[in-house]
Amino acid sequence: CTLEEGITAPFLFVGKGDDISLSKAKGAVVLVCDPIREDMINKIKAAGALGFVTICGTPLDQGEDRIPTQYRRKAGDLPGVSVHYLDAVEIVEKQASQCCLNIQQSEISRNSANVAVRILGTDFPEEIVTVTAHYDSVPEGPGAYDNMSGGAMVMEAFHHFAEHRPARTMEFIWFGSEEKGLVGSQNYVKSHEGEMSSHVFNLNVDLAGQLLGGNVLGVTADPTVCAELKTLMEENQLGVTIKNQVWASDSNTFAWKGVPALTLNRDGFGMHTRHDTVEYISPRALEEGAKTLCTAATWVANKPELSFEREIPEDMKDEAELYRTELVEKICELDDDLMMEYLDGNEPSVADLKKVLRKATCECTAVPVCCGSAYRNKGVQKLLDAIIEYMPAPTDIPDITGVDEDGNEVTRKSS
Repeated sequence: CTLEEGITAPFLFVGKGDDISLSKAKGAVVLVCDPIREDMINKIKAAGALGFVTICGTPLDQGEDRIPTQYRRKAGDLPGVSVHYLDAVEIVEKQASQCCLNIQQSEISRNSANVAVRILGTDFPEEIVTVTAHYDSVPEGPGAYDNMSGGAMVMEAFHHFAEHRPARTMEFIWFGSEEKGLVGSQNYVKSHEGEMSSHVFNLNVDLAGQLLGGNVLGVTADPTVCAELKTLMEENQLGVTIKNQVWASDSNTFAWKGVPALTLNRDGFGMHTRHDTVEYISPRALEEGAKTLCTAATWVANKPELSFEREIPEDMKDEAELYRTELVEKICELDDDLMMEYLDGNEPSVADLKKVLRKATCECTAVPVCCGSAYRNKGVQKLLDAIIEYMPAPTDIPDITGVDEDGNEVTRKSS
């Protein structure tokens, strides 16, 4: 937010945010063509700009497509807005030199949940294969392609393995809040920390069901997994492109924990727009994707021996680290000093992160959430540890002042 009167400042178009253009940005509000991500936010701050404007949409948009999409990335204390491409063109063509940036907003919270069902394996019940998809969407998109189609394919896989019991235990999970930063899958991994060593593979679906496109398997694992998958798909005559890389979806959460993982993805149209509707979903494409998913899942679930490396390949660790930083940022935003150190390039220690989270918990500015199951004895120890690490002790609470039955003011120690 800005102050109620907003920010009135010079306006500067800086193209893609190159160093030369930003050298003139001190005290100005800047318009940047490229997406505003963490590195660009840091550049704009370092240049001394007071705020930013980013661009969405295309020059072909008409009607309600002209409404700017929400800018959803946190930028710390740097205010920013999103305007439509055509409005940005008009602003630049008319050589706007001054602007008033006024942002008034409030945070809201909503509950989300993961949905999971587990089928116990017949031969290797202690080894777990997960088949996953997220079911949430963004405000602009109804979410048929991204990603209820993927959710439907996971449901189809569940029905298949319910009839054909797998050798390994399989868990079918529909994650919430993927679009908010893989929140659902991160919650799952954290609450199942004690059994992650038993997880042997994750198969994730994200974007599926449109007819004109091709299936891609984005594999975040040792290259030998790609080679075996290629042979498997050739034997079953299933057309697919296999890429050995980090995939920006829930599979990455498992890969970060050393679990070999892949995301099944299909090219399509309308992601994160109002056009992401069921009219563009093809039964034929869904069936083809479900066959590909079930073929790969059957191979993993019934393979007599799995000997894949459990470490993220060296050439993928840097990219995976980018997604992990989003977790760290959320805690750093709770403390100005820690955020400044983080922006200066100093990686906060686990102890510092816990210290800031404890302080925020005691001040009721953050609420840690622990998930688990007392029935399955999952997460109980983590909850007890969190109570000790984050909840206030009596000495952290100030004296309590009240009035006794005679109307006298009384002060008592917390206990």
